[in-house]
Amino acid sequence: AWYERTITIPRDWTGRRISLEVEYRNSYAIVHVDGRQVGQIRFPAGQVDLSGVVRPGATHVLSLFVVAMPLRAVMESYNNTNTAVEQQGRVERRGLCGDVWLVAEPTGARLGTVKLDTSFRRSEVTFRAEVKGLAVGSHYRLHARILEQGRQVAEFAGPDFTDADVTDGYATFTASWKPPKLWDIHTPENQYEAQVSLLDAAGR
Repeated sequence: AWYERTITIPRDWTGRRISLEVEYRNSYAIVHVDGRQVGQIRFPAGQVDLSGVVRPGATHVLSLFVVAMPLRAVMESYNNTNTAVEQQGRVERRGLCGDVWLVAEPTGARLGTVKLDTSFRRSEVTFRAEVKGLAVGSHYRLHARILEQGRQVAEFAGPDFTDADVTDGYATFTASWKPPKLWDIHTPENQYEAQVSLLDAAGR
């Protein structure tokens, strides 16, 4: 399927990195701006940098060509008998299944996807953050806050790192923490919010 929309880039986005964010699509999308192919996004989500093809204050035509791609062209089905029967592969939810929006970000160092892994047994929490646009040789660190209903209950600072310390685009650090309230099936209200920031050597 083709999806198309006319977009206007806000004038105050001058000097910022402008990208297209696709929340969920199934399975593969080719992104065009004014008829020119500018990027691709694969299942399940992704981002395409549009900074080089759009201008703040200008109007553009954004088009997405989305293809539903099954994991296999031919699937084996055992629904009826013990004998496998081949059938054509299908994709149940096809096309754009989530929101699509434009994002303006600073052009320098910035965060991408952030993931948290917790261990009750070790009383630890691991912060894994995707970092982009790091200056070669410059020092950075991750700073994390844990909030409960807007009130800070814990704060952590990771060690300094440079672009050479980043693995597969992610910076990681682990801190000791045992939450005062634990989540369980009978206490689903016990949830916390995490805020993670990327700081430079000056702490900004």
